[in-house]
Amino acid sequence: MPKERREKQDYPKCHGGNSFGCMHEEHKLADDVFCFRCDERMGCRRCVQIARELLCLRCHDWATRIALRVHGPIVRDRKVGMEALRMVKMVLEGKLSAEDGEKLINDLMAEHNQPQRLRMISASEARDKEAK
Repeated sequence: MPKERREKQDYPKCHGGNSFGCMHEEHKLADDVFCFRCDERMGCRRCVQIARELLCLRCHDWATRIALRVHGPIVRDRKVGMEALRMVKMVLEGKLSAEDGEKLINDLMAEHNQPQRLRMISASEARDKEAK
């Protein structure tokens, strides 16, 4: 007669947190991760995204300082973000030099009080990086 399978219930369980892409299936709990801005629980180390990609669903911003450092601040104004993306596309297509695109985007961000730390590269530099 087959043995009856018994579920192990002796470990703490996690059901996910409040971060984008967080796993919500029940799993063994690891160290908790919290948003550095609002202190909301993002989940445990097993169920959250990697630190440099972690987004908080409560404050709608980067949840870790490393994500902020890697990506820069989130542009809140959709129109400003779309205009900046249009300029990036023009640089990648070679319609605008990287220096001119960088200046235009930085001017756009300054005009709308958005912090900016962008350095654009030309389309040829981008292709060279991809080739490596």
